[in-house]
Amino acid sequence: MTTRHVGILAVMIVCRAGVAVAQQDEAPLKNWIAPPYWMPPAAVKEGGPDLQMQASAQGMTAQAQGMAVVALPLPFVAMTPCRVADTRGNGFTGQYGPPALVPGGNRTFTITGQCGIPSGAVSVSFNLTILDITAGGDLRVYSTGESMPHSSTMTWTASTGTIAYPAVVPLGSGGITVYLDSLGSVDLIIDVNGYYGPQSVVTSLTGGGNTLTGDVTLAAGSNIAITPSGQTLTIAGPTALPPIGAAGGSLTGSYPSPALAANSVANAQIQSNAVTAGNIASGQVVKSINGTAQDSVTIQGSGDVSVGTSGSTITIAAPSGSMLWGAPGDTTLIGAGYTEIASTSIVCWIPTTTTGAPSGRYNHTAVWTGSKMIVWGGFNGSTLNDGGQYDPAANTWTAVTTTGAPSARRWHTAVWTGTRMIVWGGANGNLNTGGQYDPVGDTWTATTSTGAPSGRYLHTAVWTGSRMIVWGGWNNSVALNDGGQYDPVGDVWTATTTTNAPTARYYHTAVWTGSKMIIWGGTGSANVGVGGLYDPVGNSWTATATLVAPSAREYHTAVWTGSRMIVWGGWSGSAYLNDGSQYDPVGNSWTATTTTNAPSVRDNHSAVWTGSTMIVWGGWSGSAYLNDGGQYDPVANSWTATTTMAAPAGRYNHTAVWTGSKMIVWGGYKSSYFNTGGQWGVLLSVYIKN
Repeated sequence: MTTRHVGILAVMIVCRAGVAVAQQDEAPLKNWIAPPYWMPPAAVKEGGPDLQMQASAQGMTAQAQGMAVVALPLPFVAMTPCRVADTRGNGFTGQYGPPALVPGGNRTFTITGQCGIPSGAVSVSFNLTILDITAGGDLRVYSTGESMPHSSTMTWTASTGTIAYPAVVPLGSGGITVYLDSLGSVDLIIDVNGYYGPQSVVTSLTGGGNTLTGDVTLAAGSNIAITPSGQTLTIAGPTALPPIGAAGGSLTGSYPSPALAANSVANAQIQSNAVTAGNIASGQVVKSINGTAQDSVTIQGSGDVSVGTSGSTITIAAPSGSMLWGAPGDTTLIGAGYTEIASTSIVCWIPTTTTGAPSGRYNHTAVWTGSKMIVWGGFNGSTLNDGGQYDPAANTWTAVTTTGAPSARRWHTAVWTGTRMIVWGGANGNLNTGGQYDPVGDTWTATTSTGAPSGRYLHTAVWTGSRMIVWGGWNNSVALNDGGQYDPVGDVWTATTTTNAPTARYYHTAVWTGSKMIIWGGTGSANVGVGGLYDPVGNSWTATATLVAPSAREYHTAVWTGSRMIVWGGWSGSAYLNDGSQYDPVGNSWTATTTTNAPSVRDNHSAVWTGSTMIVWGGWSGSAYLNDGGQYDPVANSWTATTTMAAPAGRYNHTAVWTGSKMIVWGGYKSSYFNTGGQWGVLLSVYIKN
């Protein structure tokens, strides 16, 4: 796989690049250079994914780590180099030994208590060694209990061999967590040679005007006694409590019962959040509103606006006959005394409910059944095998059963047959299994693996009307250019020919024309700008034209219009794109889509076909997560922007379906995994106050 979004490292890297070492059976334990001091990293303001990944892994406050706040960099406490873990074994077992790291999996190592690392250690100097590299990838190392970063601590290619990296990593709950994003399993060796933590020696006293250094003497006062005994210093106050005599300063009267002096409490004496609602007894006076209205405040209506009170409620009523916009059938407005009188041509968004919704996720799938959207699988820190059915008319969710469901996975495919959803393949390992889901009976039936294509993910799938065709993808070591036709009635597979098939690839797109499957683009050894038409009846391939075809790309989208395939957007390998082209399979020719008024550049967005226009939405621009989009009219070769009013938050790797009148987007990722979404295409209605 190709890692494109290179972020700031989530840990403090010792000042040298990763050192490739020769392949060998045993990685020797040796010392390495560590910085003499280390400062806990500061939180990073939310921005693009690079900064957010840094904030996720390294923006940890001292409070979040459960440690004392330190004002100075922490000193390095050196130790004899020591090996904490070796997933090959070599005497290590349990959490510190086998098995090897697997792609897409988290693994936690408790560090405190190992090799003499004390419980008070804030961060540790590590040397991390990756062995048995068979494919490119990266390793993310972060504090246990913190959010997983999306930037790499170590990266490598298939030709790297063995690679070692020194790094200083903060500890969370006494340990670190590693996540492998790779196309093959690897072994990991963890060595330590010291730690950083607060030391017990006080060398100075500062603050409040003090600038004392060196030896400090404590002197007793007139009513304070200081008594040393062994390692204990006892400071004793006066025996007569409370104090007696005249009060002073901001107090008046005499002890033991002085009172506050007049004007003694001003803004300077009340710190922010010092007095909260819980500290004020009920029935107390509100002294001001918005800094202008003081003491007693009267709220009164003006013109046709009326103000009513009932108990602790103040109701401000709009005048009869006033009008406003709202979503069709808005029960809140109707309950407030409004009547829906007309619809408009103004298109808006309405949010999908989160009540009963599946957990947040991305890299999942979604299909439209004709009345409901079914989402399933994906990733939210762990791979998932659950989902939900969303009813857009009622704005409600119903859970999809996990009984008999396929194993957890992401980067799989899903198609709708007319009565069943078929999911197949995916990553959580390397899968060639799947299942048929009946949304009416809420039941699963496994797909046979006999004759099925080899395990893979990042492939494509289309539904022909009687068969599901899967093709291409990645199998943890190489890109693929084979596939299979699956008959859900007979539960049988038939292989697709590789004769004249397009080159092996993944991150490509596929559409069904009614008689042929068209695949295009993607990446293999590099991004590709060619494709092919597959005839499932003749089991044969025909190449797509290359003349005036779009530039090579991946992470793009494609839709079928009924006579053309439209590809748009994506990543070229060096730039984000906002161009595309229409492909005519009959004439085997391409026509460019205009960029005039087109949405901004992006990848990992979504696209749906409405019957007359292609709608693209969301995605990543290289600097921001997007919540805008556009409608493309292929006949007029023109773009119209989609509204952002009330649109879901910007995101990528979400899903989108077309209901026949609305686009529903759901899930995806920004700085967290979303379980939110929205329906676009709702026409605003006009309401009038009764």
